[in-house]
Amino acid sequence: MTNDYKSIAQQMAETEINPVARAKWIKIAAAEKKYERLFAPLVERLQTLGAKGASVQEMVQNSAPFSADVVETLLDALPTFSDDRAKETIVRSLGAAAAPYNGKALKECYESTDDEALKWATLNTIALAKPHSIEKWLLSLRGTYAGDTLRKLSRSK
Repeated sequence: MTNDYKSIAQQMAETEINPVARAKWIKIAAAEKKYERLFAPLVERLQTLGAKGASVQEMVQNSAPFSADVVETLLDALPTFSDDRAKETIVRSLGAAAAPYNGKALKECYESTDDEALKWATLNTIALAKPHSIEKWLLSLRGTYAGDTLRKLSRSK
């Protein structure tokens, strides 16, 4: 198998003879459709603000750095999602902000989850975007695993 990108349809066609692999790709395709529907209202709103793309990830690729309006829309949307993977998508996209912004939503996202991937993505976004208004909280992380991770991420940027 090559490293070339293959669509889910191509993968499914190639795995016709392997029912286990076919079931895996059907599950992946269903998850992609679920997230496409989940993000549709946010994507439409971001498009009206000038972000270009059919998904939040495409918008990061095509429209970064994000304007203050796009960032505010993402920050407003963050607490409305309950799915940690959806939140992670938004958190990661906030790393593409053109200018620092109020990091309160990131702080709240970090504190309200037990999901380690979401926590790490949040710390990474803070290291990238350097949001303001969370300095006291960041100081409280000193000497903790989160504080050490944030310090290492900040040095590597």
